Amino acid sequence: MIDTTYYCYRLTVYEPYDDEDVWEFVQRHGGYMSIRNDVIDFWIPAQYLSLMLLAYPDLVRQHNLDYI
Repeated sequence: MIDTTYYCYRLTVYEPYDDEDVWEFVQRHGGYMSIRNDVIDFWIPAQYLSLMLLAYPDLVRQHNLDYI
């Protein structure tokens, strides 16, 4: 069994990123998303965390939503 950790990052309507671009990136790397009223939460596997931070440095980390 492979134990995978997923880190959660939140995209709000005030951030300069296109939600479709972020979702394509996350999906390509085996992540997930959840759409809420005015935010979208993205979960990225731990092994791709540094790529996520380089591509989208302004996303806000949601520690309480991580899957560890």
